[in-house]
Amino acid sequence: MRQSIFLRPSPTRQSNRRLWRTVTRQTLSAFRWVLFLSVIGAGLGRGSMLLVQYAQHHPYFAAKDIVLLTDGQLTQEEVWAWGELSPGVNILNFDVWETEQRLALHPWIRTAKVSREFPQRIHVMIREHHPVALIRREETTYLDQTREIFVDPSSDVRDLPYLSGLERIPLDTQTAQTVLAEAVECLSLSREWGVELSEIHWDNQRGYTVFLADRHVVVRLGHEIRSNIFVLVRRVLETWPPDRPAAVFDTRFADQIVVHPFRTELHRRGAESTQTI
Repeated sequence: MRQSIFLRPSPTRQSNRRLWRTVTRQTLSAFRWVLFLSVIGAGLGRGSMLLVQYAQHHPYFAAKDIVLLTDGQLTQEEVWAWGELSPGVNILNFDVWETEQRLALHPWIRTAKVSREFPQRIHVMIREHHPVALIRREETTYLDQTREIFVDPSSDVRDLPYLSGLERIPLDTQTAQTVLAEAVECLSLSREWGVELSEIHWDNQRGYTVFLADRHVVVRLGHEIRSNIFVLVRRVLETWPPDRPAAVFDTRFADQIVVHPFRTELHRRGAESTQTI
């Protein structure tokens, strides 16, 4: 008797074939989706570029308002000219960072913050330097109330007290930085005197000497700026007649002021007198 023998694929081989066909179908399906999305994305990207290009030239995004906030004396025209600002600039093309960098180069601007408000407004916030003295240097150098220094190359010099004695000392040294800080303190404390200062002079041997603008008085403070001494000087100035001969108020003593006639007066009058207050 003859027997027929049928060879059937093993279950494992059949499973592998089914798995392969499934993976192939899934791969083709994923590829079709990727291709479809790529085409859509390319179309959207192209459309977005065209939309941006259109908006960058559309009058709807032209700046109508440039709002300026400042704590100083710079005019709107000065800020616009320095920052290259003008109404009508497209707010999408407007470069905030470049504008801030241009404004920061202005000698009287400490900080500049620029922002955009869509669709048609630009905000500019300026913090200016507020100088309290002119430092005697070859360049016009100002001392700010924050103890910073800045140089203004223009010929328009502000009417401020002078700080002298640092002409040959680099301003970034520790000595100069200390003098600058104490000069700001001296100017602040001297406001209670009710008189304008003409000059603060510093030298390494005598310390600080203050010259008053509208009184014939020189105040020697020494090497320390002491707040209690400024109170004593105010009391003396309140009783010191403006027409008195030029005098030196020497405050380098404990809780007292020694008044000397000014040196030129001594030579002219050939006399010497001292008064302790």
